[in-house]
Amino acid sequence: MISKIISWFKKKAIETSEANIRECCSKLIEVSNVAWDNMQRTGTKTQKDVDAVDKAKSNLVFELCGPIPLDEVKIKFIDPVLQDSKTSKGAKMAINHVLEQVLKNN
Repeated sequence: MISKIISWFKKKAIETSEANIRECCSKLIEVSNVAWDNMQRTGTKTQKDVDAVDKAKSNLVFELCGPIPLDEVKIKFIDPVLQDSKTSKGAKMAINHVLEQVLKNN
């Protein structure tokens, strides 16, 4: 009985983590794409864009420290967004930076 409860909690933790990672990746791509477009258009970064990207990166770093192994996260979530043509070069750099940071600290 206890093992079923533990299994249920583990399953829920993984499901929640997957949803949070998806949401954080989407948000990071969104704000990074905007920042990249603004930078390409104006030739400079705005503090507002930098702050938005930094916040989104921090949120993703936090979520990558969950119950899902990083190798699985990379295959399931990171690689597909890096290969998506809708992901700007700036967003790809931000995602890679987050992944490198998490791998460095593990």
